[in-house]
Amino acid sequence: MADHRALLLEHLTRKTQVGYRSSEQISREDAFVSYVENQRRIQVEFRAQLEPVFIDIRHIDNIRQKDYPEADTFRWVLAINLNPADSRNIMLQFTAREVRDTWVAGLRALVDASRSGNLGGSGSSSSGVGGLAPQMSRGGASSSSNHLKGGGGIQPPLPPPVTQRAITDVALREPRPGFLARVELTLGLRELLALEVPEGCESAERLSRLVQGFVDKNSIMPEESTSLYRFVRNAVQRIVLERETEALVEEIGCQHLDVLMRDRLAASGKGDIQEIRKEAMREAEYNLRVLAEEVPRRIGQCGTGAAIVSMILQRNIEKMKLINDMTAKAYEAESEVVNKVTESGW
Repeated sequence: MADHRALLLEHLTRKTQVGYRSSEQISREDAFVSYVENQRRIQVEFRAQLEPVFIDIRHIDNIRQKDYPEADTFRWVLAINLNPADSRNIMLQFTAREVRDTWVAGLRALVDASRSGNLGGSGSSSSGVGGLAPQMSRGGASSSSNHLKGGGGIQPPLPPPVTQRAITDVALREPRPGFLARVELTLGLRELLALEVPEGCESAERLSRLVQGFVDKNSIMPEESTSLYRFVRNAVQRIVLERETEALVEEIGCQHLDVLMRDRLAASGKGDIQEIRKEAMREAEYNLRVLAEEVPRRIGQCGTGAAIVSMILQRNIEKMKLINDMTAKAYEAESEVVNKVTESGW
């Protein structure tokens, strides 16, 4: 975790090209933004002949990431709201999402450290990375905050704050046996993780719990949970829709009168052909009626395309009923011809 914070801080101390806007500077200005570690503030240097702008880490009240569609790309924006001590609203537009997300993660870590009083700066003996983690008092010095209640020992250092990470890329992969879907995610600094959806976990409630647990376990930014859930839900719905559609098409095809008669003849070996045909017809009508009732249940909750697929499947069921009726009539006409020929003595 310390290595991860060090990388984040290293990125923030480099000058990064941005587009700058604020509640005081409405028009967009090209600039370079960087974190000045010993001053504990963000510095914005403009290409134009403008005075640099500084953002005190201690005055940051809220950080948000926003993606604005623009032609065939996006504007990757970091919005910073400052507290009443400053009261400015600032928007930084980055050239790449990954760079913006790294700044979001780094600023969140700095703000959290500042609020807990663990942010190193001017006059601090702690380094930049160490400043993001609580430090033990040195040289035997102690304070009231370093004493355990009811004793004279020194409290152990608190665990370092967890840096939450942004998702920079997501892709579907072939799932392993026993799993419905596999989603591979890339986090801020190219860390790869896999979210696997087990079979039987396609309901909205189960998917929501699965995604939220994954986000919490891997310290992913809470803002990412909604978009990740939607991506996983849509992927699972598409997979289930394709699977159920293939199964229903096959089941409908198996209700053809010829298929059912062939199966019955193969099972019995012999018998009254007309009686076998009537039984097969009754079986087909029953099975098709049951399938028509199952289509909405098996397809109806599988996303926006489900309604169209359901309508097509219902039409296929009705077509199969007509085909069976025509087939039955053809068999009856054939039987009448055979009977007449038999009676005539041919």
